[in-house]
Amino acid sequence: MFNKSIFKTAMLIFAANFLFNACTKQENENTSSSAATIVGIEQMKVENGRIAFKNSAEFFKFTTDITGKSEDELNSWEKQIGFKSLRKELLDIYLSDNEPSSELKQFEDLHFPVGHLSVLNENGECLIGDTIILYSNGIKHFVPNKDEQMLEAIRTNPSVSKFKGTAGGKVIEENTPSSLVTLDGNAFDARHQFQFTSQTYLGQTSQGPKKFVHELSSFAECNDPWCNSVSSKLSLRIKFEYRSCPRFRSCTWRPASEYRFVTYNFTCTSQFFGSFPSGLPFSNTFAQTLSFVSQPGLRVNSEISMILAQGGTLTQGPTHWDATVDGTITQIMDGDVQSNKFINSGSLW
Repeated sequence: MFNKSIFKTAMLIFAANFLFNACTKQENENTSSSAATIVGIEQMKVENGRIAFKNSAEFFKFTTDITGKSEDELNSWEKQIGFKSLRKELLDIYLSDNEPSSELKQFEDLHFPVGHLSVLNENGECLIGDTIILYSNGIKHFVPNKDEQMLEAIRTNPSVSKFKGTAGGKVIEENTPSSLVTLDGNAFDARHQFQFTSQTYLGQTSQGPKKFVHELSSFAECNDPWCNSVSSKLSLRIKFEYRSCPRFRSCTWRPASEYRFVTYNFTCTSQFFGSFPSGLPFSNTFAQTLSFVSQPGLRVNSEISMILAQGGTLTQGPTHWDATVDGTITQIMDGDVQSNKFINSGSLW
């Protein structure tokens, strides 16, 4: 029988005011520092190649706390605990200019939050209590009692999974001009993109198509096999990509590793919506506005990811966010010409 106790703490949290907790302001979270700055690192353990969490509340908190850490911090942390994450696996493949396997690419296509990618192993797994959690093709499988044989059976034939819920995302193709964006439980809006050909990098010639991307995304997942509760995160990702055209393969956009300067100063007003099983909608009784300001001279060589808000509900049914983001986000490669500076200002979403 499935052990419901590992979800008890999280369910209690969601029961209080539908859980609408906004993240604190993140300032200069991306500067290099030791892995010790990651909250809770001393408690993290790895069992059979999976990070082990005591309960689902610890999982959700840690995936929130770890969001926004730099690549150097995350790599140092993984080395310290003897773990290789899905995030690192994908990054290594992209930096080597190789194509990820279909099994790995599903995680990128479904727009998993950086926090999730940082705690899941290359198979999309972690351990919560005595239950193995497996994310695969938009499904979140719960394998109780650390049953490795059942896990392998699910990998071979997902239909044998007895305990499962949904998780993942889908692409929003629309590029609407409105400053109000509505994202369903698993979706993103990357309308702000600036493509350019770099001229110099740290005094060296660095030509080739590149682009800056500002992306608003939401992610929702079932917290238990019966999907009696759902959690959702609204995130902003500030990305830098290059155009990769390997011989005999189609061109794709990949994460770039050159250093760049990033500044941001914006406010986000968001409201989380869910619905009852009958289909009748509900929303939080208030909308929250938070400010996010970077430290001057922020120099990074990896994606910046910030959680703007979190929501949750004990009821079943569709969820979505309404959000407006106003302010300025600026990016420029270190040493590049000013004409390649991306100043994104005004009503962003």
